[in-house]
Amino acid sequence: MQLGRSSVSLADLVQAQLLQPGQELIYRRNPDSRARLTAEGTITFDGRDYPSPSAAARAAANGVSTNGWKAWCVDVDGRNVDLAAIRSQLLASSAQMT
Repeated sequence: MQLGRSSVSLADLVQAQLLQPGQELIYRRNPDSRARLTAEGTITFDGRDYPSPSAAARAAANGVSTNGWKAWCVDVDGRNVDLAAIRSQLLASSAQMT
């Protein structure tokens, strides 16, 4: 994993155990839209696998480009936390190790 905002993938978050395979993702704009994280770091939404949060968010938004890191959330102790915040946790912990 390279340190840099765009270089962190969902697979990196799974490897760091910040997200779990099979974990449910909630689409912020329509909480009834749900997806699942795969062990490979892709997102399964509406029967299709998407390689990135933004690709899955675009599908959930009917083709409108959307920042998937902000659009998809996970439940953390009853709060919806977006993927961008989870990614920031990994970047912060990596920065402390250097």
